[in-house]
Amino acid sequence: MSDRLIHGAPRIQTGTFPRKTRGGLASHKARHDSFGMRDQVKPVEGRRALRSFVDLPRKLYAGDPNFVPPLTSEEVKKLLPGVNPYFHHAQAAFWVLERDGIPVGRISAARDRSFDEFHRKKAGFFGHFEAPDLEGARLLLEAARSWLREREAEFLRGPVSLSTNYVCGLLVEGFDGPPVVEMPYNPPAYAEWLQALGLAKVKDLLSLLIASDEVGENPLGKLAEKVQRRSAIRVRPLDKKDYKNEIERIRVIYNEAWEENWGFVPLDREEFQFLAHSFKPLADPNLCPIAEIEGEPAGFALMIPDINPALQACGGRLLPFGFVSFLLALRKVKRARVILLGVRKAYRHRGIEALLIDQVYRGGLAKGYREADLSWILEDNRPMLRPLEKMGARIWRRFRIYQAPLD
Repeated sequence: MSDRLIHGAPRIQTGTFPRKTRGGLASHKARHDSFGMRDQVKPVEGRRALRSFVDLPRKLYAGDPNFVPPLTSEEVKKLLPGVNPYFHHAQAAFWVLERDGIPVGRISAARDRSFDEFHRKKAGFFGHFEAPDLEGARLLLEAARSWLREREAEFLRGPVSLSTNYVCGLLVEGFDGPPVVEMPYNPPAYAEWLQALGLAKVKDLLSLLIASDEVGENPLGKLAEKVQRRSAIRVRPLDKKDYKNEIERIRVIYNEAWEENWGFVPLDREEFQFLAHSFKPLADPNLCPIAEIEGEPAGFALMIPDINPALQACGGRLLPFGFVSFLLALRKVKRARVILLGVRKAYRHRGIEALLIDQVYRGGLAKGYREADLSWILEDNRPMLRPLEKMGARIWRRFRIYQAPLD
């Protein structure tokens, strides 16, 4: 038999959700397995523990050449209620799994009032998932499930780290290299464990790769020229001197362009500004084109360099001396990621998508990029996938979100 112990719920949580019980998670009787190992699922409490929670994958993936260490300071900010405006409308809790006193896994759970109100469903999310084996995965999911049941969630969905506006999905295809910036990475076994524990696929997210040496001449160049000649659409670069107002214009486009997408959660001004702040140092104005019609923002795209090779070079730590290694490695980066491309509903079917893709394609080549990762795109979003595939983009990675009822 095994020795398993789950401690009470973490204190790092905000927002207001009803709770079915007054106490934290139920304690589980300690037992010893045949190897004498003792497992404990312990809550993360305090900023120092949260930093250790963020840094844990460094130890778990030691020696894995595909692992990219997180930029710890930035990741911690996302999980702090006093810093990230996400917590104005949501709660989250974090746990670490210790085996014989050594951290070997982790998980988060979240309840988001914005999701509930927008979709009229009571979702419970789990994310930041790392586990050593099937039993460890079971214990971590049990902690998340218990916390979410107390807050009247109707189903469990994940991996979703806070919401779909952050990192989400489990890598299930495409393990042949490091992940691109802000995309997940995990061992193949995780999919088997989640399925064994009663979770089933609810949606796949796709990453497409397009390489300039395979595509050749800009495939949308002629179409973009034709659209530009026949319309009053103006495509201009992002104005970083007016960054705050520009971000608000982009937020309006974002919330309208994605509102019908599966799993979408709208962002208020404060949270969007928070997320946009982290991208500002990477944002090249020419790689963030904004389309306007008669002064009204109609669509936008965002391409950023895949900084993950640079993060590997500096070990995910810019200070005190990692910044030099980061910048030197960044100069050699030949791949970018198109994170966002959207058009407001009222302005679709006018060729704006072609103009935006043409702009980032030409801009990316001018910056020296030779590959672009386009992610993520819903597996059933054929209106987006079809033109990209015609351009020569191919699906190279697949990320899965799972779901199970919370009885």
